[in-house]
Parts: sequence; C-alpha cells; structure tokens
Amino acid sequence: MKDWKELKPHKLNQFPAMQDWEFEELKKSVAKGFDKRMPIVVYIEDNGDKGIIDGANRHRACLESNIIPLIREFYGTYQEAMEFILKTNVRRNLSSGQKAAVVLDMDEVINELVEAASVRQGNRTDLDLGPQRGQGRTREFVAEIAGVGHNTVTEVMKIKKEDPELYEHVKQGTVSARAAYDRVREREIEADEKLSMQRRAKQLLKKAVAKALEDQKDELYQLALQTVEDTYSNGLSEIEFKLKITKI
Repeated sequence: MKDWKELKPHKLNQFPAMQDWEFEELKKSVAKGFDKRMPIVVYIEDNGDKGIIDGANRHRACLESNIIPLIREFYGTYQEAMEFILKTNVRRNLSSGQKAAVVLDMDEVINELVEAASVRQGNRTDLDLGPQRGQGRTREFVAEIAGVGHNTVTEVMKIKKEDPELYEHVKQGTVSARAAYDRVREREIEADEKLSMQRRAKQLLKKAVAKALEDQKDELYQLALQTVEDTYSNGLSEIEFKLKITKI
C-alpha cells in the first residue's frame, strides 16, 4: 500500500492507547525488523474509506523507526470488522468492563447497526420502540459483540453516562467496572439521602413558619382585644381608637 504513511486508526478502533513505556518497548522490537506474522490490518469500506483496525501502535512505531510494515486489507461489514477487532485484541487481556467500554465507544456504528437490525426485524427504528426499548437493544447488541454479560454492559453504560472521567479509567483498565459502578451508586445513594434531608428540612421550616405566623396572629389578636378593652375603659374617642388600631 503506497499511502501507508497516511493511514489513521479507523473509528471502530477504540482500544486504549499503549502506555509510554510499552510503546518504547514496541519501538525497540520493530527497529530490529517488522514481524510479518503480525501485519497492520486496514479496513476498506465499500465507499473506499479506510483505516487501521489492528496495529495502530505498530504503525506509529514503524513511522518513527522508518520501517516499512506489512499491510493486510480487510473487507466486510461493520459488524464483521468489529468482531475481528475484538477477537484480535483478546491477546491484550482486556477485562469484561474494558471490552464493553471499547464497543460502547463505537457508538456511531453501534447506533447504525442497532437501527438496521430493528428495521429488519419489524420495520421499526429504536425511536419507534421508545428510549427504554432502544437502550435494551443497544445493551443486547453490545453484550453480544463484546462477549460479556448484559449486567456488565448495563453497569458500564451507567458509568459512562454519570461519570465520563471514571469511565475512561475503566476503559484504560486502571479501575474495574464493578468498583466504578459501586462508586457511582454510592454517590446516587448519598445524593438521594441528601435530597431526602433537604425535603425534610423544608417541611420542618414550613411548619415552623406557619407556627410563627399563627403565634403572631394570636399575639396581634390579643393586642387588638386589649386595645378594645382599653378603649372602653379609658373612654377613647372613635378617632383615637382608629389611630391606635392603625399603629398596630
């Protein structure tokens, strides 16, 4: 492939980048000679677009080491390309949470495939099915492609929605999906408890204000009553009485 230097990772290639030290080790290995048993795989789409779906790090190492790599072209559907990517990268020992995250980040393609599947099965889109049903379809599809359980996908989807930064740690493998999910749930519980306390405080405040107003009304009533009694006992004129009531 003449334009191999211009190649970029395909949008399906969502695997986390190598650590710096790992890449340096790879460069040293590539500098000794490119291993033809591990070619760089380029996905060629029907419209002619292409991108690396396996070997992006090796491609970069070849560029920096001025080594010409072996390129292998891959033709097929998006789903076939996704399955190839996941199967090929099993050697990276990714956790189930990482696999789910990698597939979820192929969201643009996932949405296309889920919608196409919905149309084939009943001539309906996910929008027709409603958000909950659409989410369920996506979860099932991701679980099938990533080869992980539905619960894992559900947890990772929630982590991605509630805490994108924590989600990146899951994808990188520095935090397990279970630990991240537990952290998100703890925050939700704390938030619910805080909201409950706020609601309780508002209720108490409303009662206190109502009681204070009631006490004030009673106090004003007693004052008015005393004024009336004073008026009769002191023989105040009608004008003096009105002035006194106005001051109250």
